Amino acid sequence: MATFPRERLFVHPLLWTARHLSLLRCQFFDDGVITVPPVTPSSPADTMLADGGSADEPPGDTSLARALATSSRPGPKGYCLSTLVRELKCYRYQVDFYYARRAVAPLPCGPFSQPRESPLHPPPPAQLVYLDLSEIARYREIKVAGPGHVWATILPKTRLEDPYIAAVLIAIAQEQRLHGKGENKKSKKQDEIYPTDATTEATSASILSMMLITRPKDAKWLYIYTSKVPSAFLERLDHPSRPPAQASSGLEMAIYRRWLAFKPYETLSQRLVTVLRDARAGKYCASDGEPVQPSCRP
Repeated sequence: MATFPRERLFVHPLLWTARHLSLLRCQFFDDGVITVPPVTPSSPADTMLADGGSADEPPGDTSLARALATSSRPGPKGYCLSTLVRELKCYRYQVDFYYARRAVAPLPCGPFSQPRESPLHPPPPAQLVYLDLSEIARYREIKVAGPGHVWATILPKTRLEDPYIAAVLIAIAQEQRLHGKGENKKSKKQDEIYPTDATTEATSASILSMMLITRPKDAKWLYIYTSKVPSAFLERLDHPSRPPAQASSGLEMAIYRRWLAFKPYETLSQRLVTVLRDARAGKYCASDGEPVQPSCRP
């Protein structure tokens, strides 16, 4: 922080800029289009995300997928998505960002988690978050009321690489770690929902965060962000004044963005479930910190 004495860096994550991403060593990687094999009645994807999920597409999924793609309003989009991925529930409207082991900023978003054990139990930690880019702009407008030059310093050059996306992904990892959901602490039910490969089963060195993004006027693509946030990275935020134990390894955060086509609407729900399961198994983000090379871009 002392390197940039004239810049105000201790700000709400909605006001983060590329400078924050650089200081935190966060980097976005575009990994192209996700191609999901056709789903057949015998496919494992038909079991959906949780025990008891129907193997048949419930009536209305096609209409919901079309509305998710074509609606320009974030509210209806969020409802359609929460219904399509019905095995995960949205109980809250924010996740908390932690700094120096204290919750310092609520981050508005749509966090999804497994159903709570009972109405008396608090919601489980978020596994997935949804945001529309117009919502980020609206939240930012509420947070800041300043002259035009202030907005010019805040607005990201690439909206799909908004620093707020990185902040929310960090907050998801912090919440999972707070609730003991590291990769080696999954419950049996979690393992059934998201089978894990052998390379990650025995370690809690990273925590997977996932995020779905839509754009207001983009009726073609759903953007899926994944990041395995290293524990060493989170430790830096827990103890900002403490020198890192490691020289460089594990202190970076790589965020991978992939593109899932809305069409065909008839299979969007099943394809999305398949992608989320594959992401949990490590298919769509590198586990060794090396960026996945982009494939084909739309």
